[in-house]
Amino acid sequence: MEIVQGKHFSITDPQGVNTVIYKINETEKEYLKESPKYTIERLDYTEELRGMRRKKLFLLMNQKRKKI
Repeated sequence: MEIVQGKHFSITDPQGVNTVIYKINETEKEYLKESPKYTIERLDYTEELRGMRRKKLFLLMNQKRKKI
């Protein structure tokens, strides 16, 4: 069994659906001249099969996984 610490959320996908979540990051002021105002980042996730559905656990920042 695993314990996930930090910010996370889960979504259960029905058969034939594949959810993808992106995080929008605002660029810091000192880098605005050479970079775009916003960047996107695809969130990492773990997947668990539950019958015909897939439960996805999306991880935000400061994620840590511990095996117990």
